[in-house]
Amino acid sequence: MCIAITDIWGDIGRSADGAEEDAIVEGADAVGFSDGAIAGLEATLAKWTADKAGREERIREIGERITVLWEKLETPEDEQTRFLGSHNGIGDDVIGACSAYMDDKAAEFQARLHELVTVRRPAGDGHLLRCLSRAQPVHTAPPASPRQPPLSRPCLPNPAADAP
Repeated sequence: MCIAITDIWGDIGRSADGAEEDAIVEGADAVGFSDGAIAGLEATLAKWTADKAGREERIREIGERITVLWEKLETPEDEQTRFLGSHNGIGDDVIGACSAYMDDKAAEFQARLHELVTVRRPAGDGHLLRCLSRAQPVHTAPPASPRQPPLSRPCLPNPAADAP
């Protein structure tokens, strides 16, 4: 169990902190073989296993979001490769760097949103662009009768207004 715990610490970039953890690094002989010592190791292993799983999940979520942003921004493959090559692991430093990169890409996406929508949308009446540029959401007035169309055109379909 001591080896499993120190392996997890290595994965997350952590070192022993305190006499109990120093004993874990030294091995089973330093920790002891009493029922209490074994139970303590089991609890410590469970704690760090859960911590590692949480970090892996966080990195996976950040990675998924970054991948979506790369696709939307058409990020060059060499930039993607450089990023992936320089951010390995599940330590706090890697999670922080990946999160900051994701935030930067999200800000770039927001800054370029108008350009990206214009490039991807064929020429038309510009309704989507007007909807995206409004500070307030678009609301439709309810029709006077079920057969009468709404008074304004919504950005997204309004199933209640379209019902017969």
